[in-house]
Amino acid sequence: MLYFAFDIVGLNGFQGDTVLLPLDFLHVAASSFTTLGSLSVTPQQELALLIDSISLTGFMMLTWSATYYYNIFSNSNLRDTY
Repeated sequence: MLYFAFDIVGLNGFQGDTVLLPLDFLHVAASSFTTLGSLSVTPQQELALLIDSISLTGFMMLTWSATYYYNIFSNSNLRDTY
């Protein structure tokens, strides 16, 4: 999605004249999703909102899965068997 937004649609967001490969965009998206926004690069302008939404999605999936597992293992029947 980042590659599509940057290269095809033409959104600005990374400073410098470096050539970014699709693998670089995958790295930024995966880092943003798994570290909840703590990146080694700082996106600017339009891509900053896209990176923020990826980080928010990672945070929501983390909290939802933790809540799901808490509900499963807080059941008294399961707690006594394990």
